[in-house]
Amino acid sequence: MYLGPSYRSGVPVVTPDGTAAVHWRPERGERGLADAIRFVRDFDGAHGDLVRGALLPCRIETLTPELMRATADAAEELDCLVRLHCLQGTGELRRLADRHATTPLGLLKETGLLGPRLLIPHAIYIGGHSEVDTPYAGELDDLATVAGIVHCPYTMVRYGAALEDFDRYRAAGVNIAMGTDSFPPDMIRGMDYGTNLSKLTTGRPEAGSAADYYRAATLGGARALGRTDLGRLAPGALADLVVVRLDGPRTGPVDDPVRTLLMNTSGADVDTVVVNGRTVLRAGRIPGVDETAWRTRAQRLFDRMKAAYADRDYLHRTTDALFPGSFPARPAGTG
Repeated sequence: MYLGPSYRSGVPVVTPDGTAAVHWRPERGERGLADAIRFVRDFDGAHGDLVRGALLPCRIETLTPELMRATADAAEELDCLVRLHCLQGTGELRRLADRHATTPLGLLKETGLLGPRLLIPHAIYIGGHSEVDTPYAGELDDLATVAGIVHCPYTMVRYGAALEDFDRYRAAGVNIAMGTDSFPPDMIRGMDYGTNLSKLTTGRPEAGSAADYYRAATLGGARALGRTDLGRLAPGALADLVVVRLDGPRTGPVDDPVRTLLMNTSGADVDTVVVNGRTVLRAGRIPGVDETAWRTRAQRLFDRMKAAYADRDYLHRTTDALFPGSFPARPAGTG
């Protein structure tokens, strides 16, 4: 695990007239960075080196340039990775252009964050993208200098967005790792969505091959972390294994195992997980964990979080209005 507390200088808000804005509290960002630095110093290498520290500033439009520079300096001093969500929406591009007269990648360069310690989820909205009104200007060359982009197709498609040419990124030398960034955190479903979206966005049936998405989920992630002992089964690598069943009735006949994995299975078909030689999932169950109790607790926490949206909504709508059901509820007593 690469862990750390997230931090930011401001929080997105909506003003009473419906305008999107950021409420700035730069001192909160400074305190958050101090906490994150302390976390890395305290826990990097814990639990037999299974826990590594990382700096996890929030979305780029919620950071001041000063906090970004301080993060770059801290990452160099601590020799750790930085993960920063970036290039994930046209609103982000407009806000940075208005506030700083530059692009996200331009701001990363100015503040010293663009480089081999940086991981960027989602890196979609670059020049030349169908929703970006500026031409391509070599952005992929800049992205090829970072540790990797974190591709999360399963999350982005829920917002009607997609990385428009996975193969073009790879050909430009951009290291692509796979991420989830949503629930369920299902890497298999993410790979399946990614390969299908590649075909849709490019019009090429051969685009975004299953093999290349599998590489992104294994070797690409290892490269992004600077780890040669992960992402592969080889002498000197850690005994990290994920066993997925292909013999279930819902999986159907097996063609190529990797294509079958992507097209016909999901995380629910994972049978066994071994982390550094220790089995942590067996027959689809986590030994020694009361999954029902944890699921019940998670639902309570989610319901509390969901209810809090009504207090923060600028129109003061109810929770039911903010989160309507797929079908309207039938009034009581109507049968």
